[in-house]
Amino acid sequence: MALAMADKEKPEDQEEGKMPFLAHLGELRHRIIVSLIALGIGFVLTFNFSEEIIAWLARPFQAAQREPDTNPGRRPVLPGDVDALFPGPGYTDQQRAFLRGLATQLQESRGQKLQVIEVTEAFWANLKVALVAGAFLVLPVLLYEIWAFVAPGLLPRERKFALPFVVLSTVCFAIGAAFALTIIIPFAVKFMAGYKTGNLLVQWTLNRYVDFVLKFTIAFGLVFELPLGITLASRLGLVTPQFLAKNRKYAILLAFVAAAILTPTPDAFNQMLMAGPLILLYEAGIVAARLFGRQPPKPA
Repeated sequence: MALAMADKEKPEDQEEGKMPFLAHLGELRHRIIVSLIALGIGFVLTFNFSEEIIAWLARPFQAAQREPDTNPGRRPVLPGDVDALFPGPGYTDQQRAFLRGLATQLQESRGQKLQVIEVTEAFWANLKVALVAGAFLVLPVLLYEIWAFVAPGLLPRERKFALPFVVLSTVCFAIGAAFALTIIIPFAVKFMAGYKTGNLLVQWTLNRYVDFVLKFTIAFGLVFELPLGITLASRLGLVTPQFLAKNRKYAILLAFVAAAILTPTPDAFNQMLMAGPLILLYEAGIVAARLFGRQPPKPA
């Protein structure tokens, strides 16, 4: 009789999403292994292009270095000023042409390349870029594995959001990363490269620059997931648009705290670059919750 009762309770437990603790551990292990395999495949596919990716990421720095010098107290020396660049008793026309070409090459390459000052710096920078690029490549797989691990604890009506979650999460993360790479990072790099550096040679290291770009890109990708997270929470009945609007001031405070944690540099300028979009995305999440969230029951 006890066995019969256990058999009757088993389907109900599975329907309600109940799993034994060891089964949870086994499921977690399976999802982690699949995610690592996918991440390894993405890494292998992108490692051969890591040098090209670094060159593409370095474009904002190179563009900032090519900006004309606007310091009024200093006259730039042009490549044609051979006597000023290479003082000497006198040069023939052939020597002047050679020195002028040499000065032009030096000016074109001066300060427009990232430095490598450690033995393994280039190797680790390429590994980090390939790993992050590979994660972007297999992001739908990683998001699906996250959902598949959480799904057993959800109700059957909640599990139908799997495909929208994976698709919309990927799209939101891609939009955030693209926003950072095309707008925020070039603006931040240009500002930092020209901020009170009139008499300085701005020459950044490869490792620090790659860390700055990758952390900013990942942070903005996560930040752009906020409207989707708010909409899902509202759809599941965890929050309401009224609750979100009422606690807006706390959300603004948390936005600045999150910006201070997520930004790779401690300065207030870069924190503002993230806190501003984060607040706007919170407002967009409130609007999305009003449109797509769970509607309150109508009075009888």
